[in-house]
Amino acid sequence: MKEPITVLTQSQLELLIIDCVTAVFEAQGNARVKSEVTTKYVTPKEAAKLANCTRRKIDMMAANGSIRRHKMGARTQYLRSEVLALIEPVQAA
Repeated sequence: MKEPITVLTQSQLELLIIDCVTAVFEAQGNARVKSEVTTKYVTPKEAAKLANCTRRKIDMMAANGSIRRHKMGARTQYLRSEVLALIEPVQAA
């Protein structure tokens, strides 16, 4: 039986690499890497790009409870980790 393969878009791979590098720097106590990409929360537009879907799909997933909305004043944001969890492994053919 073949192992499942996770397929990532280029932007998803870039974010994953940045997450890993940031975690290493923080674990070593080095200066924190600061960037919009390394923030804990993402906007609905960023969430859609990250999950490779439409913003409407993100809104629908939030409405049905697949991911949680976080209100920051008047802004709605999502945990980047929850959006990344939406990426499902694809079985190798």
